[in-house]
Amino acid sequence: MSLHFTASLNTVRWAAFLKELVQVIAEDVIDLRTSIPPRVLKTSRDGNVRPLLDVIERMGVNEAYFQRAIARVQDSILTGMQRLPLRTLADARDSRVIEKNTRVSRAADQVCCIQVNDRGVTLRGIGFCVQFSPRMLQIAKFISVHDEFSPAEMPDCIPIDDRIRIVSELRENGFLVRCAAEGENRP
Repeated sequence: MSLHFTASLNTVRWAAFLKELVQVIAEDVIDLRTSIPPRVLKTSRDGNVRPLLDVIERMGVNEAYFQRAIARVQDSILTGMQRLPLRTLADARDSRVIEKNTRVSRAADQVCCIQVNDRGVTLRGIGFCVQFSPRMLQIAKFISVHDEFSPAEMPDCIPIDDRIRIVSELRENGFLVRCAAEGENRP
């Protein structure tokens, strides 16, 4: 009997990111949507590249453009990924209620990122997207960086009942799984 397992990592090359960055900037800078003068493409020895340099100077690249490009690249990574069926039947049948000290962890096949904009905070994972209000930035950041936690350990910027509700919803969509306590058997 032979078993073959292949694992791959999604990587983003600088060229792909820079293409996305230029696309983002072109949405706001009309100069990038106009035709390049033919003389520019003819030769660069005659100083004909000045129009290109002028366009680059007028682009006014700032951090907001980078954040939008990063969000789009993150979306393309997460959209293209498929989740492995790692949630066991025991996990699916575990109907115990999440309480304030219930330990949960990120599902083994999940990755996530957060996106912040003027409308709020978005927590994105493989196969799900959750929108939070701007005041819940701390909650989204906490969830994205902690592999294991309980609702009681989450930032207290919202009431414990709301933290429990968020954890329960993330567990229902498969992003989080309930951790077995020491000596506890899973159902």
